Amino acid sequence: MLTTVANVLTVAFVISRIGRARRTLGPGSLTERERTPFSLLPGTSAGWWSVRLGLAFMVALASVQTVLSGLDPFDADTDRATAAVARIALGGAAGAAVLTGFVAVRRRAERSVLVFASIAISTWVGLIPVIGSFFFE
Repeated sequence: MLTTVANVLTVAFVISRIGRARRTLGPGSLTERERTPFSLLPGTSAGWWSVRLGLAFMVALASVQTVLSGLDPFDADTDRATAAVARIALGGAAGAAVLTGFVAVRRRAERSVLVFASIAISTWVGLIPVIGSFFFE
């Protein structure tokens, strides 16, 4: 687990050093280029909220799995009431992280690797299993 986190942080650091250039259709010049740099840390308050909520989701997921003695909250063998409460809590935390991440990216023009990672992890590990467990159980 720690090596995976270290690899993700290494990739995030490398990506943060790469800037993406795009052409702007400014007045009179089609060759003028504008840099849209990526950074590792968020620069907006919405970006920080997304990262914090993503971390809260990961802590909630770890604590739910610890409380349930390593059982998967999305598994059908787990107690139904406990699993439903766990799914709602995890889905809410993941949904909040994804929503604030999208607000930071779309409205605040956030280009932080941690915000993109928060959106991706919360969606892949949180929202997709929660939605799937409600529909396919």
